[in-house]
Amino acid sequence: MKFIGYGLALGVIVYVLLTISKDETPQDAIPEGYKRSIEKAEEVEQTLQDAAQNQLEDLDSKKP
Repeated sequence: MKFIGYGLALGVIVYVLLTISKDETPQDAIPEGYKRSIEKAEEVEQTLQDAAQNQLEDLDSKKP
């Protein structure tokens, strides 16, 4: 009887894992709000990198 319970539990676990893995839209794993936040963070990062690059170029151009 114990082995039947283990078998059923294992079957349920395998079924759930197979159902999850067959999901046709894995990109939906990240909610839309998080995607927008990531995009904004990337824009901010790019802005900071551009500003730092401009400052370095200004310092290089001011060297005697």
